[in-house]
Amino acid sequence: MRTREGMLDAALETLHAEGYAGCSARTIARTGGFNPALIFYHYGGVTELLLAALDRSSAERMARYRAALDPVTTLPELVEAISRLYAEDMGTPHIAAVQELLSSGAFSGEWAHQLLRRMDPWVDLAAEVIERVLGSSALGGLVDTRDLALAMVALYCGMETVSRLQGDAGRVDTLFATLRRLAPALDQMIGSVGAAPRTARRRPAAVPVS
Repeated sequence: MRTREGMLDAALETLHAEGYAGCSARTIARTGGFNPALIFYHYGGVTELLLAALDRSSAERMARYRAALDPVTTLPELVEAISRLYAEDMGTPHIAAVQELLSSGAFSGEWAHQLLRRMDPWVDLAAEVIERVLGSSALGGLVDTRDLALAMVALYCGMETVSRLQGDAGRVDTLFATLRRLAPALDQMIGSVGAAPRTARRRPAAVPVS
């Protein structure tokens, strides 16, 4: 078990340091200090190892996100929670690893399908939070919460890319500062909008990835 866990750690570390293109069995094994053949013995290949590493990291972060977001009911609370979670993420290789794998998925239909399937729980979580924050206001009836949730997840991943390109999180910090100023007024606007009947939204059918 320790060997398998160490291989997952090495895969994430290599993905974060070398990028997807640098993730070969040899480089991952060198990072973890083990024989490259163990990757194929335990996981079947590099692709399977990277997916397993992503699954473990995602499960750990999902538990943390749920604990932080479940109490959130207002927009200011949401901004504060997300800013803290983002700061935590910057101290882990998780988001950078996700970005590397998503970029690689653009060139492989099956790889893209595997990655998109793993995004669904995050979109579901974002949709739950949006529904709770909007409550029964009329605004809730004007938006498809799952579409908005997908946009939020994409924006969150994109912020990490901007931070890495700039070499610091300065612009993202500015964004969160702006959101903190706007959140109370927006939250008041949401609360002042009259309630509207909520209709169940049918989740769109999955689009096959060719």
